[in-house]
Amino acid sequence: VVFNYATSLFNMETIKCIANTYQYILEQLSNLNQNSQIKIKDLHYLNPEEYHKIVYDWNKTEKEYLEKRTIQQLFEEQVSRTPNNIAVIYEDKHLTYQELNQKSNQLAHYLRTKYQIIGDDLIALCLDRSEHMLISILGILKSGAAYVPIDPSNPIDRIRYILEDTRAKAVLVSEIYSNKLSETIKSFAENFASVMIDKNNMNIVFEFIDNDKFQAQLGKCASTNLVHNVTNKNLAYVIYTSGTTGRPKGVMTEHCALIDRVNYFINTLHINTESSIIFKTSYAFDASGRELFLSLLSGAKLIILNEEQRKSPYEVLTFARKHQANLLLFVPSQLQYFILFMQENHIKLPESIKFLLSSGEKLHNKDVISILQQHPEITIKNQFGSTECCMIQLEYMANIHNCHNPVVVGKPIANTTAYVLDNNLSLLPIGAIGELYVGGLGLSRGYLNLPKLTNEKFIANPFQSIKEKQQGKNAWLYKTGDLVRYLSDGNLEHIGRNDFQVKLRGFRIELGEIECVLNNYPGITHSVVIRVLIQIRMNTWRHII
Repeated sequence: VVFNYATSLFNMETIKCIANTYQYILEQLSNLNQNSQIKIKDLHYLNPEEYHKIVYDWNKTEKEYLEKRTIQQLFEEQVSRTPNNIAVIYEDKHLTYQELNQKSNQLAHYLRTKYQIIGDDLIALCLDRSEHMLISILGILKSGAAYVPIDPSNPIDRIRYILEDTRAKAVLVSEIYSNKLSETIKSFAENFASVMIDKNNMNIVFEFIDNDKFQAQLGKCASTNLVHNVTNKNLAYVIYTSGTTGRPKGVMTEHCALIDRVNYFINTLHINTESSIIFKTSYAFDASGRELFLSLLSGAKLIILNEEQRKSPYEVLTFARKHQANLLLFVPSQLQYFILFMQENHIKLPESIKFLLSSGEKLHNKDVISILQQHPEITIKNQFGSTECCMIQLEYMANIHNCHNPVVVGKPIANTTAYVLDNNLSLLPIGAIGELYVGGLGLSRGYLNLPKLTNEKFIANPFQSIKEKQQGKNAWLYKTGDLVRYLSDGNLEHIGRNDFQVKLRGFRIELGEIECVLNNYPGITHSVVIRVLIQIRMNTWRHII
């Protein structure tokens, strides 16, 4: 057999893979006798050597991590090491690790006493960006519960649905949103530190975290660390993403998954007690964990930007330069905006920046080259993942010499496995487009109150090794819906989606959710929402953002 191919479209390694696959299929057919019966789906694409390389060699990612610990335990250990280091800065407020620990302990004691918290209980947050956000997250974890972040800018119906779905024991709220919440539940009463609401046989308690009366009440609580029976298999948070039914779905993430990811970030980004992290991501977006817990578990300093500051390139760069920040996290559309701003104003990134992290959308080659030409010393990490697998599963480090076009999404990170499969869950060879399935420590527990969807998206791993079975590892895979293909060097290239999900500024949106909202509008009986790609000139981009 002779293969003729266009060298502008294919390289030699790809053609060799095609030839090997073709030959191996022919070998399987030639070994059949006249009495043999085999279905096409039972034919293998990979010979034993290629199978071993893809399943085992390219997924050899096991690394040690802090087992049998929780986020709050690791934070308390960090407090004991650096009690007087500045932990958080918000505007003119500075809290040391000791002060942050004591304030979050007081909240934890209050929650534990009032709500009899046990593992996997849920407490929701609807907060403004401030030091109270950080205190609340830590206080909830220390109490033994898991936190449910709600973006205050969400529509009222979405907030109401999340509260009903979680049946949270309490909701910690910023007073500034009291009017909005009074619209959410009509019996809401203003000007109280604590309000009990009974709706649909559900008790919801709103606690105004920045209310003077409530703060005075917390000041009377103990500030010592709590002891409880929560393990790393209990929930750390539930974050809601878009759903095809018109309702968001809550992804349940355990402590062990979050710790594994944070440990990976600390080690690979070289974060320590001298580091500073800019917190500009929405706390309702799981990527916020890369900023929040990366800082808190390493002894670094966290600088919280308010709502206006986090959207301004000037403010972000000013704070990064002032506090000698070590990294910045962007979605690619936001990175384009920053690049344009820097070009128009003839400024560069602060010298302290060593890493740029990009995730949530497709990263463009021209943006990477634009940054690296001005800052060849910076490492750009294109990170790819989903909320169901705790932030990211794949990563590619781009530099001026190795930048693929398009930019690839990389290889599995520590304690993560990745497989490219067809509709029959058969492994596909290098170059073939299939669906990405991921496994490992980062997998979530599934979707809150949606067992059918959980069973559909989380499947038993057919490639789990005997050793992994004995250790209870890599037992499940998450069906991502992303179409990818392997390159000959083991990197994965993202092709698109096999469903109707789109990304907007890093947030997942199911077109079915938009259709559901439209169909509920008076006079509309049926609607169809389609995905259209529009190319926008860079000089108009900032106005659209």
